[in-house]
Amino acid sequence: MNKVLKSILKLSVLLGAVLSASSCDWLCPGGNDKDKTYSKVLILYGAGFNSLSNALQEDIRELSQGEVPAKDADVAIAVINHCNSNGYANPTSPVIFRMYKDSKGEAVYDTLTTLSATDLLTDKEVMKSSLNYVASTLKSDHYGLILSSHGTGWLPEGYYGKPSDYEPALDFAPGKTGAARFMIGDGPLPGPAVRSFGEEYYYDGATRKKKYMDITDLGQAIPFHFDYIVFDACLMGCIETVFELKDKCSYLGLSPSEILEEGMQYTTTAGRLLRSGSPDLEGLIDDFFEYYDSKTGLYRSASYTLIDCSKIDALATACKPVFEKYRSQIAAVDPEAVQPYCRGEKHWIYDLRDILLQAGATRSDLSSVDEALSRCVLKEVHTPTFFNNDEYYGGYEFKNCCGLGMYLPCDGTEFLDAFYKTLSWNKATSLVQ
Repeated sequence: MNKVLKSILKLSVLLGAVLSASSCDWLCPGGNDKDKTYSKVLILYGAGFNSLSNALQEDIRELSQGEVPAKDADVAIAVINHCNSNGYANPTSPVIFRMYKDSKGEAVYDTLTTLSATDLLTDKEVMKSSLNYVASTLKSDHYGLILSSHGTGWLPEGYYGKPSDYEPALDFAPGKTGAARFMIGDGPLPGPAVRSFGEEYYYDGATRKKKYMDITDLGQAIPFHFDYIVFDACLMGCIETVFELKDKCSYLGLSPSEILEEGMQYTTTAGRLLRSGSPDLEGLIDDFFEYYDSKTGLYRSASYTLIDCSKIDALATACKPVFEKYRSQIAAVDPEAVQPYCRGEKHWIYDLRDILLQAGATRSDLSSVDEALSRCVLKEVHTPTFFNNDEYYGGYEFKNCCGLGMYLPCDGTEFLDAFYKTLSWNKATSLVQ
């Protein structure tokens, strides 16, 4: 890790202590006009009582350095934040605050309410009530949502980190050779850290545990329609997640791969999303991509996709007959030949279109899928490689990317197949029967 990144990490450690406690000086209470209606409200939802706590606090600091509106502006920013300040054994209370700039251009963090120290932002009822609270306090017809935390796509909660809890025969224990050396539970990752939505720590007696939110719960937790939902989280850019959330927002921004710990470029976020007219989602993605594409080595690692949710049903309609026609071929695909979005021994998200291509689908059979993809995928970006295609780090090339990942049943398990049948995408397309 270079000196600049070390300095940033050290700074974020200091900021974590300052920004997490609701009683700190930077959080000053009260004073919002509850009768006012805003033209737009941006909500940053940071479930960060986990290993990303410092990184999420740095994101808030970056956001405050951008085009934050004044208190009397007709747009507003709300932050729902939970992080670690005094060690994970000491629970902290999630805080909801409004961010604005005072007459001197200084950022103000105005506490709206403080939740209980037992509340976890990965609890769907807590998420639902928190979002409803913001909507009742900062009234608007147009809300946007950024979701920031760990995340693992469509998988059952907790499966990605420790599949042996679900399937004891899967042994990802430390000490294995080859690719199994990394991506092991809570073990350290070589190279840059990544953020992957939904993980928070809590204690059951003396045992530290994790509370996750799977995509079905996430869909149920979002209580009203958003203009857009943007994920600053790993592996959420799979069709299963998109299909579960397609009725919750007009546009979805997500990464099919992992996202490095620094995350999105928050200094430009408010300017992009609270601008007059339509929010500049493509510009937001450009800022993210250009930052990482300018890096070298392992740090030149990024992918991102922008989805028009109104066109997702058509993609399911196009995929279903192709899945059926090529069912036996899909079952025999060589996973090593398919574009991956996971590293190493994690092998549960591959490129949707490349699965069909490697299954031998003809251009004619793919035409309807390609047309549907061209309509729903508004923007797709990726660097040449992830983790420099380095075998030790589990890196890979980005070669055949449509922008959406998907489960490859022949590289899964009976347990995952059974879980997959409960997802809306499978109910619409019958990928797994």
